[in-house]
Amino acid sequence: MNNHIVAAKITTANIVGGGANLIAVTTSAAGLNEQLSHTLPFLYLDLPLWFFFFLTFVLSVIGSFGSLFVDRMKDTGLTASQKISNMTVGIVTGLVGAFIILPSITGGEPEMSVMLLTGLAMSFLGTILVRNIGDLARSDELTKAVKSVLLSRAKSFLALFFGGSN
Repeated sequence: MNNHIVAAKITTANIVGGGANLIAVTTSAAGLNEQLSHTLPFLYLDLPLWFFFFLTFVLSVIGSFGSLFVDRMKDTGLTASQKISNMTVGIVTGLVGAFIILPSITGGEPEMSVMLLTGLAMSFLGTILVRNIGDLARSDELTKAVKSVLLSRAKSFLALFFGGSN
């Protein structure tokens, strides 16, 4: 008999908890909807904020896809899965650049046009940069050459400010 009472109490608590969870989710969804429906002027149009977020994602995809046609990415013997992996890295790089790096650099809310261009450029450059870093990490000869070039450039840069010869 006690088992039935305990089971009924647990069932009642679960139903009440589920109802409270439903109310909390509905409230947060309404708040999110209100925030994303906020309009911003862009090219003499009042467009909702969600449109800019979607457009930033689309531009990141376009930039990442466009980077696959650059000679550095096109001529290599990459398989389809490696190209998809490079595209995914490019998309993530574009989104991180537009939504995390740009606002932290500007110190506030960046202009939407700058955010869109940042998503496009960072996704394009991110794919190629990750590919170059991977090649640099795999090749010891290339790593030594890059180190020697960086050292010679650093010496000439310091010579500009402090005088002396290279």
